[in-house]
Amino acid sequence: MDRRCFLGAACLAGAMSPPAHGARVEPAALEVVSHYDYPPFITGPGEGLSHDLLAWMRGELRLNAEFSLLPRPRLTRRVSENNWQGCVPWVNPVWFGDEAMQRFVWSAPVMNDEDLVLQRAGLALDYRGPASLHGLTVGGVLGHVYADIDPAVKAGRVRREDAVSTELSLRKLLRGRVDVVFLSRSGLPWWLQRLPELQQGVVVAPVPRQSFQRFLMLSPQMQAATRDAVFDGVAQMRSNPGWRRVLARYGLSPA
Repeated sequence: MDRRCFLGAACLAGAMSPPAHGARVEPAALEVVSHYDYPPFITGPGEGLSHDLLAWMRGELRLNAEFSLLPRPRLTRRVSENNWQGCVPWVNPVWFGDEAMQRFVWSAPVMNDEDLVLQRAGLALDYRGPASLHGLTVGGVLGHVYADIDPAVKAGRVRREDAVSTELSLRKLLRGRVDVVFLSRSGLPWWLQRLPELQQGVVVAPVPRQSFQRFLMLSPQMQAATRDAVFDGVAQMRSNPGWRRVLARYGLSPA
C-alpha cells in the first residue's frame, strides 16, 4: 500500500474507533443562554442568579454547562435553530408563544414573580391597570415590549420615555423625569441596596402590573439524560439548603 494511503487510513481508523477502555468521553456542553442582563439575574461580571444557576448545574447536577448572554432578538433566533440544544432560564411559555407548552420542553416553575409598578413620590396614582396610566409618562427600557401599554402609547394616551438600562430608568424616576417605572419583584431587593434612595423616593403600587411564574425552557432536541438531570435538579431546588441560601441572598424563595 502507498505510504500516504496507509497513513490516511490509519488516521481515519483512529478517528472512528471507539475510545480506549476506561477513557471518559466528555458530553457536549449544555448552552445556558439568557437575555436578562439586569438584577437579580446579572449583578456584575460573573455574578448574579444566572451565574449561580450555572454553578448549581455544574456542581450539583454534574453538567458541562456554559453560559452566554444574548440580546432578545438574537436569543429568539438561536432557540429557533433546528440543531439548538440548550436551556433558557427564568422565562415563561407566554413570552415565547408556547402557551400550550408544545414547542419547547418546560421544567416545573422555579420562581414566582411579579412586575411591580413603581411611581414617583407625591404622584396621586391609584394603579388598577393600563388605563390608570393615561396622561402619565412611563419610563421604559430600550428594546423592551410592554404589550399592555404600548397601544396606549401609540394612541397618544400614555407617553413612553426609554432609557438604555433599568438603572438609568430608575434614576429618572427618582428625579421626577418620569412618573412610573416597571420593575420585577425579584429584582427589587437588589435595587434597594444599589439605590437606597428608592426607599423614600418612590412608592410601590399595591396592585402589580402582572403576576407570573418563571421556568427553565429546554430545547426539544436535548439529550434525554441531560433533560432528566435538569428536571431532577429543579425538583430538588425547593428543599435544597444550598439553593435556598442562593435565593436568600437576593431576597427570593423557590416556587
